[in-house]
Amino acid sequence: MSELALQHVSMALRSEANYEVVKPIPEIGWRLRKHYFLVKNRVNPQDELLLAWVEHGPDKYMDEKELQASFKTIGSLRHPYIQSIEFLSCNEVGGFVTRGLNNAGSLRDLICSAKPKLQFMKKYTNPKQCKPLPVSDVALFGHQILEALMFLHEKGLPFGEYIM
Repeated sequence: MSELALQHVSMALRSEANYEVVKPIPEIGWRLRKHYFLVKNRVNPQDELLLAWVEHGPDKYMDEKELQASFKTIGSLRHPYIQSIEFLSCNEVGGFVTRGLNNAGSLRDLICSAKPKLQFMKKYTNPKQCKPLPVSDVALFGHQILEALMFLHEKGLPFGEYIM
């Protein structure tokens, strides 16, 4: 399955001279049809980028033009608490988003003292070194998350249940 995803990503990036797939990063997430790849930008080869590819599922209902327009809109969103998108695209098979790779990982990686590139099951099924965050960090992250959710809501992109 990941070999097929690699083929689709390679085909999608073939027309983009600036990006090259370095290697797959297997099973770092929990979603079934989502595949991750380490990508480099040929303009800034020292920057590590994470490409997330998702195949269209059986519930796809938007046509290609609508998907392209949606991707363009999402790609143009900028907020200080939302990691910016380096490059994104979609085609008849699926879509991908490329972002800078945060070497510290996700908030969950921070809490579980996990390495971001490890497989999801190895990182989180029995974390031995989970540590609580200091109250000041909880307040800071909570504030940033709420600000980002309010921004998305203001742009007409609700995320989960939002009551104001």
